[in-house]
Amino acid sequence: MISFFRLTLFLALITVVYFAAIEIQPPKNKIPHLDKFIHFFVFFVLSWIVDNTIKEPLYKNRTLIVSLFLYSIGIEIMQFFISYRHAEFYDVIANLIGMLVYLAFIPRLKT
Repeated sequence: MISFFRLTLFLALITVVYFAAIEIQPPKNKIPHLDKFIHFFVFFVLSWIVDNTIKEPLYKNRTLIVSLFLYSIGIEIMQFFISYRHAEFYDVIANLIGMLVYLAFIPRLKT
């Protein structure tokens, strides 16, 4: 089962990079801060996938937590250099909150 989640993680990371790089037209009926919720949700799910790729709980593996956070920062740096995208500090914060909410609640529900 771990190998399934490793493949899923690989595909998810590539998918996130793809969607972070393409030009996306904002919806006409804009919902305030919808993009921040999407960032939160994506990194909540990525945290869950990472947690299922290892035997020990994710909250005990600081290297993977920091790596996922650095990936988040890397995505924003990439967007800074794409002319039709822009990097936002609050996107990184939303990513971090998604990870922290996962780490705070989900592992405790598993026990």
